[in-house]
Amino acid sequence: METLLKRLFDPKTDAANGAVLIRFVAGWTFFWEGVIKFLFASQGIIRFTKLGMPMPEVLAPAIAVLEITGGLALLAGFMTRPFALLFIGEMIVAILSTKIPMYLGTNPLPAPPVPPIQGFYAVLHEGRDDIAQLLCSVLLLWYGPGPWSVDALRAARKAPSKGGMAKGTALAAMALMLLPALALHADPPSAPAALPYAVARQIDLTRILPPPPGAAETRRELQALLRIQKGRTAMDEKACIADQVITVYVFKDVLGEKFAAGNLPKTNQLFLRILATVHVPMSKAQAYWGRKRPSWVDARIKPVGMVPATTAYPSGHSTSGNLMGTILADLLPERSAELHARGILFGQRRLLAGVHYPSDVDAGRLSAAAIAQSLFQDPGFRADFAAAKTEMDGVFGGKSGETMDQDKDETSEGHQDRDGY
Repeated sequence: METLLKRLFDPKTDAANGAVLIRFVAGWTFFWEGVIKFLFASQGIIRFTKLGMPMPEVLAPAIAVLEITGGLALLAGFMTRPFALLFIGEMIVAILSTKIPMYLGTNPLPAPPVPPIQGFYAVLHEGRDDIAQLLCSVLLLWYGPGPWSVDALRAARKAPSKGGMAKGTALAAMALMLLPALALHADPPSAPAALPYAVARQIDLTRILPPPPGAAETRRELQALLRIQKGRTAMDEKACIADQVITVYVFKDVLGEKFAAGNLPKTNQLFLRILATVHVPMSKAQAYWGRKRPSWVDARIKPVGMVPATTAYPSGHSTSGNLMGTILADLLPERSAELHARGILFGQRRLLAGVHYPSDVDAGRLSAAAIAQSLFQDPGFRADFAAAKTEMDGVFGGKSGETMDQDKDETSEGHQDRDGY
């Protein structure tokens, strides 16, 4: 053990001068990845939540601190081998948690914008950075930092005592650990962080929904999709592409140009958090059932637009559209019928696009109802809903101060009886 610790913390520094280039590539990449995790929740907490990581609100910032601190340390050649060992572990976890699901077609993260989006070639393309970072870290662990490094200066310095050397090393390490605080005091990003509501992990769609249909019913559904495809027009295809992105602003069709993030910042944040919440149980349910999309099963299906790499059941679009329509109808009850209809249409267009079966869309409606019920039991959601209600009333001229019927239930603390999901 003593020999191992000595090799880690007092490494030989006789590697080639070119080791500085390896350190630069690895350190630069890790440093900026850490900064980005703080600046963009989609690359930090939300990403970790979608991947099912434990305690994402703690783990994501911790990994970001490691990447910023370790990145700076590698650039300086300070404690090179300990940080290289930590980064090897991080990259192995990253590859196992993202690239294997990409190969299998069950990745809960957004699909690449262009092919390949799943399978062997997608892993080769999307995993190139992960492999490069892993191999750079392995080389630094094996060969050390090289002569142009702080570690080399430390080794060359003749300190009066080992205690003095250890003290200096500890102080330098503490100074590096404080550097990530700079990222926390930077100007916040233009878009606020969107975190799932606490209730997200208590929603288990695999216990709520029936399983997807078997082979015989799937064949009947494929025939139905082929009939829909035969009658599809150019205007239909344009509408399908317009509804590819899941966003609450598809409801501008109903609410008009006043329905915009600039006019409604609190409402915007509410729906960002709603969609982040949907991803948690949705990604688990789709991975659990693993139903192949229509075009993966039948080459006669010609989908419109991008086919997501995630599996089909239940439909994320149908779930999100119906859920957003439900919440908006509660915010603006006088427009309830139109908003519900637009939410349903958002899901139905996935049939027109040929990327979902009818049963996927039906399951999405059930999922939306279950998620809505859980959200209204979450105190954080209820507070955000009340703020959005006041804001919407101000913009659209409703009666401000109206409360939700669900406010009558004060016994729930945002938890359901069911543990986990």
